[in-house]
Amino acid sequence: MRADESAPAWSFVVPNYNGETVIAACADAMLAAAARSHFPGEIIIVDDASSDRSADIIGSYSDRVKLVRLEKNRGFSSACNAGISAARGRAILLINNDVSVYPDIIDIALARLETPDVFAVSFRALDENGQLRIGRTLPSYKKGFLKGAPDERETLRDMEAKPTFFASGGGAAFDADKLRALGGFDENMNPFYWEDVDLSFRALRRGWNIVYDPACLVLHPSHGVISSSRRAREVNVISRRNQLAFFWKNVDCPRMWAGHVFFVALKVLSGCLAFRFDYLKSVSGAARFAGPVAAFRRDQKKLSVRSTRDIINLFS
Repeated sequence: MRADESAPAWSFVVPNYNGETVIAACADAMLAAAARSHFPGEIIIVDDASSDRSADIIGSYSDRVKLVRLEKNRGFSSACNAGISAARGRAILLINNDVSVYPDIIDIALARLETPDVFAVSFRALDENGQLRIGRTLPSYKKGFLKGAPDERETLRDMEAKPTFFASGGGAAFDADKLRALGGFDENMNPFYWEDVDLSFRALRRGWNIVYDPACLVLHPSHGVISSSRRAREVNVISRRNQLAFFWKNVDCPRMWAGHVFFVALKVLSGCLAFRFDYLKSVSGAARFAGPVAAFRRDQKKLSVRSTRDIINLFS
């Protein structure tokens, strides 16, 4: 982290959209964690033009929580970036509005970020039953797609910090300078999904590392705000679109690309033959990013110190 000691040590950043049923619990947990920390910080909640009472609830914390309002609903990446722009902390702790942090999380995360090559610390998320919901992830390339897969060997007894493939946007701490050097989250991936994998992969390409620390605990109920406010079919189309965009932006391995082209074509063809055009919609949506993807790949080539294979080999 940078050495500007005049800045707060940390900033919580929470993107919120129609979270009136969860945002108070989220804010209360952050305030409890702030009271336990040995370092000064701030709490920022970005309201993404909610249509419910979210902004009023956040406003009731006005003496302890900074509210940033977006006039139009823009999506997760834009809300996060607005919070990152407003944040003054040397570390940014990003959590979803339906997440409640455990009290000691701030100082544990700050200690991990002191290592110069660490970009982010990903948190362990437990569900409402105390079971592991989000833990360590490992890279997995199967049937033409690269993604983060759960470490199947992990149990709740495992407390060792380890490298992880990506830092979850639902709960992670970031070095603010490195985060801004990457330009924050890709707003082409609005409204949601895959933006955290994309951001993490870009950091790994730069030669930085991501640590999963099970001691950084959060509660993340299994029934989230997105799943309760969107139709499953719509969510799937958006998620697959962003999965494609992530691959097209970042992967530089010719063999992986050959498999990717084959399986994407197969998925489109099989869907059309069955008169189901959802995957075609995802491909068409991702194709609209062709210009930004091409520009990104040109810039990425100049800045990268690791290839896709190099990154996968970090975990082998």
